[in-house]
Amino acid sequence: MYKNILMAIDFSEVTEAVSQKTLLLREITKADVHLCYVLGDESVVAPASYFYYQSFDFNENVLDPLKKKFAELAHHLSISEKNTHFLRGNAKEEILNLSKKLNIDAIIVGGHDHSRLGMLGSVAAVLSNKADCDVLIVKK
Repeated sequence: MYKNILMAIDFSEVTEAVSQKTLLLREITKADVHLCYVLGDESVVAPASYFYYQSFDFNENVLDPLKKKFAELAHHLSISEKNTHFLRGNAKEEILNLSKKLNIDAIIVGGHDHSRLGMLGSVAAVLSNKADCDVLIVKK
């Protein structure tokens, strides 16, 4: 079945559900699990004023806490450090590129309802259409 699974998270309200589905699939398949988080460029620009930005230390206030939270999740899920991927850039592109590089068989990602019409979030939608592997979209 699956040998390499990529769990792509965003620390949203669905991350716990994604974690649980990944653990279940890992138990059933005995697959190697990779954990991925992509800090998008849009996350860097805070709606703060110019003066606030002058004294804002991005590494100390944003990057370091995110990396710590990411490492704690990997430890909690028993995912080795070599299988963790903290990336920066466009989430859609980075996840697709990583899945190809690692020969991923399945991507597990959270689905977000971003409209009154119940449409999928853009990352999940792109992954489901463009990934070369199965994509499991988990709702909370």
